[in-house]
Amino acid sequence: MVVDGLEISALLALTVGQMDRAARLLGAADALRETIGQPLSPSERAGVDVDVATVRTALGDDAFTAAWAVGRAMSLEEVIAYALEDPSSS
Repeated sequence: MVVDGLEISALLALTVGQMDRAARLLGAADALRETIGQPLSPSERAGVDVDVATVRTALGDDAFTAAWAVGRAMSLEEVIAYALEDPSSS
């Protein structure tokens, strides 16, 4: 599923310290899950909540909220292109 790929991409971004990217991808995945009616299972939710908390702490509340909102506002096409782009070329 696309949403799983977004969450994996967010985790990869988090792992390499690209926190703004991780927040956008997590926000986009959250919005997509709402749209398609595919909530996380409790065990998946626990893992994503840890990732969200890690990114929020690294960015600070204001920057996290802004990046999350950008991700949530992306269309499916935009977020797929964003997830596939080389972040080092940005």
